[in-house]
Amino acid sequence: DLLLKALDEIPIVSVERQLQNTPVDLLWYVHLLFTRDIKHYNTKEYADYHRRQVELYAVFAGSRAFLDPVSPASASSGLAQEGSAEEEDKSSMIQFLKWSVNASFDFALEQCQRQKPPLYTEMVFILDKKGQCDTALTLLLEKVRDVRRAIQFVEKDSHEADVSKELWDQLIKYSLKHKEFLTGMLDYAGLYSIELPSRLIREIPVDLKIKGLKQKLINIVEDYRFQRSLREACRAIMAKDFKDKQNELHQMQRNGRRVDPRSLVGGFRVGGGTGKATPAWNGSLCVCANGRVELA
Repeated sequence: DLLLKALDEIPIVSVERQLQNTPVDLLWYVHLLFTRDIKHYNTKEYADYHRRQVELYAVFAGSRAFLDPVSPASASSGLAQEGSAEEEDKSSMIQFLKWSVNASFDFALEQCQRQKPPLYTEMVFILDKKGQCDTALTLLLEKVRDVRRAIQFVEKDSHEADVSKELWDQLIKYSLKHKEFLTGMLDYAGLYSIELPSRLIREIPVDLKIKGLKQKLINIVEDYRFQRSLREACRAIMAKDFKDKQNELHQMQRNGRRVDPRSLVGGFRVGGGTGKATPAWNGSLCVCANGRVELA
């Protein structure tokens, strides 16, 4: 914090130069700048630093416990992201790539591929951002081998119909070829999609034996019923809110408004009168919803 508060006396360039021979300390410093002083640091002036930062994130990915993976928005608002189950939330590089105006996805992907083992979580994120969703899903299936994350990934891109269909096809074809993966799909499919379980079950070969299939099917049906009841409850709440707001609007439209006749321009009809209020009259008028003007 002292280094951040004294940027005028201790410039970033000076600190970076002194920490060049201790990369882990340099990463700690630039990561601190990124999470605590994003407005100053996230500019074209520090583009070279961002490139070096991506490289250091990749090199020290296995030791990232010493870094706080909180995003700049959370840091500035005092909110932490502790307890998140998402792998992306745990990656300091991914949080950096989401915010940096200088970071190159191509360079970051290259750095991730160079590591032993490669940084698959980061590579999936980068490939997804580059529009290479099928390649990203292939990594999740063949390298990460995480059924739940694969389903979440496909579900996340379901807003694009064409892309979604291709990814679901790819996911189901892979599952049917790998029995262990298919078992996991049956465990989690009902949690994320209503259409996926039925399609998956229809395409399972008749002679394929799956351990615990009966219980898995029961769980899928229960998950479907839960989702359906949840959606119906949400629909009922929205319908009630809509009706309440509609009644409130209707009541507001029916209420009259008091107006000062001296502020009106042009003629108007007061009861059966001729049209203009006399200056001697200091009362007020009520304009009703039906357009009638009455004395108030």
